Amino acid sequence: MKRTLAALAIALAVTPVLAGCGSDGSASSRLTAAEWRRDVNALCRELGPKIRAVRRPVAEAQILPFTAAVIPLWKREEETIRALVPPPELTTPAEELADALAEVNVSLLEIHIATQRNDGVRRYYAVRRLDTAARGVRLRSRALGLSACAKQRVR
Repeated sequence: MKRTLAALAIALAVTPVLAGCGSDGSASSRLTAAEWRRDVNALCRELGPKIRAVRRPVAEAQILPFTAAVIPLWKREEETIRALVPPPELTTPAEELADALAEVNVSLLEIHIATQRNDGVRRYYAVRRLDTAARGVRLRSRALGLSACAKQRVR
């Protein structure tokens, strides 16, 4: 399972990041707090409708298509947030938000794999971790003033 999870994580890591959002980390590329919030909220406004457009699974047979569709979107959000260089006062909270998004991705991957293996117990615990991670994303988004991100739904 670890190999499969690692392979999926590596495959998702190559998901393209928004053009123009990358940075070399130099002081001149560091964003102001307002610019960082603007860019992250814009990202969430772009990806939110795409995530909501994916039909929520109401039956076990719909879980795999759902996770396959939303994992790349959540991964893109995480990678883009990591690529943006926030001001020093937002560095730690921004990293915590990206880490919470990474936890959402890991949980979704675990749900996907557990469903493939017909392992209801692992899927149950992965869904619980997903719910906790999603709450973390919402709380961190609100604390950072990211209203569009705080409104996103995970499942």
